[in-house]
Amino acid sequence: MIIKALSPKYINEIVKIENESFISPWPKQVLADYIKKSGFFCNIAINGSDEDVAGYSISTLVYDEIHVFKIAVASCHRRKGVAIELLSDTFNFYEKMGALSVILEVRTTNTPAITLYEKLGFEILRTRKNYYGGGRGDAYVMGLALDSYYQKFLSAT
Repeated sequence: MIIKALSPKYINEIVKIENESFISPWPKQVLADYIKKSGFFCNIAINGSDEDVAGYSISTLVYDEIHVFKIAVASCHRRKGVAIELLSDTFNFYEKMGALSVILEVRTTNTPAITLYEKLGFEILRTRKNYYGGGRGDAYVMGLALDSYYQKFLSAT
């Protein structure tokens, strides 16, 4: 698995993953705009030399807190560590800029994602009712202190 910067040339693959991953996917143009915006870190996981896109993430740093806006993995690559690699790359990128913590929202019914985040050390901070609008669901706001993540990660190796 190769993790690298997400470039516009992968937009069609990202849209496919977005559409299969989310009940309310972002439109292609919104995704393309984030890839081009300054102040956002967008990375992609490529599987093998055939440029098979396994997943992507979009995040930004607000003061010392990483905000993960999107992370998605193609269904055929789930449960293979792709999301962990994307998040680890994101954490390492921002840690060099002084990041101390991470925050994200996840649909309260997305048990696989919640389980993954908890495995990494995230905790549920609060619930945002009707976060997805139109009765499409609530979200947990989950947070992680990077120092506890690195302690856990380093002690496991």
